[in-house]
Parts: sequence; C-alpha cells; structure tokens
Amino acid sequence: MRRNDREVTDEQQILDVMDRCDSVYLAMQDPYCFVPYMVALSYGMEKNTEGIFLYFHSAIEGKKVDLLKLHPEVRFFMHQGHGVVYDEEKQSCTMNYESVSGIGLVEEVQGEQKIHGLNLLMKHYYPTHTPSYRKQVAAITKVYRMRIMSMSAKKREKQV
Repeated sequence: MRRNDREVTDEQQILDVMDRCDSVYLAMQDPYCFVPYMVALSYGMEKNTEGIFLYFHSAIEGKKVDLLKLHPEVRFFMHQGHGVVYDEEKQSCTMNYESVSGIGLVEEVQGEQKIHGLNLLMKHYYPTHTPSYRKQVAAITKVYRMRIMSMSAKKREKQV
C-alpha cells in the first residue's frame, strides 16, 4: 500500500467499515471476453472461528452463476463514508472514504447454510428488526458464501 498512513490494520475496525457498507462489488474472471466481469451485490457478513465470510444471493441462472462455476476465485471491493473535501488554501480537491478490498473464494451453499446466509443478508440491512421473507422465493434463489482469503483497508479523513 502506497499510503501507509491511510492503512487500517485493526481487524475490528475493518469489520466495522464492512458492516457500514451498502454493497460489495465482485469482480470475476470472464474467459469469454478476457476482461473481468463485475457486479454490485447486497450481502451479509459473518466472522467465526473459520474466518470472515460474505453471503450474497442470486437468481438460479445468469452470467454471474456461470462465471462462478468456472472460476470461484474473485476480487471484492466495498466503500463508504465518501465525501468531497476542498482545500481552499491549496485550491485542491480530494475525497474522504473508508474502503476494503481483497480476494475471496466463493461456493454455493444449500440447506440450513443457505437459510443462514439469507438471514445474515436481512440482518445486514435491517439490524434492529429483521423482517421475514417468503420461503417460496428462497427456494428459487441461489445463495453463495465467499471466504475472504486476504483483504486490506484504507481510510482517509479530512485533515484539520
């Protein structure tokens, strides 16, 4: 990382940033056009004794489903807290932000783990009162779990 002064290394601080993000951008290998395919996803997060995991859902079929079958190794990125900062004295602009990026390994989950993933998704967006969802929709929805293999985080705050 070029700017060590902006690196966030404390795992709990990184998890807090991830918890405040609205979506995660997932980049997958696309062997058909030789450039990455990227999508923004809703997600749920979990840390346990095995590691840190993100859960996301998908339709039963589509390009994302096809690419994940071929190459489950992905890159991810999420950010939040961004805002333009103008320095009148220097007459320059910059941006405040908090971001996390990394590499993950994705697998489809089934059964109880699938329901667990959907529940984590709902909890991420409704932390105080998690609404229910129709079980019929869950039956026709794919759920994936991404194990985070490595990640780094950065934060820039307005300098006083």
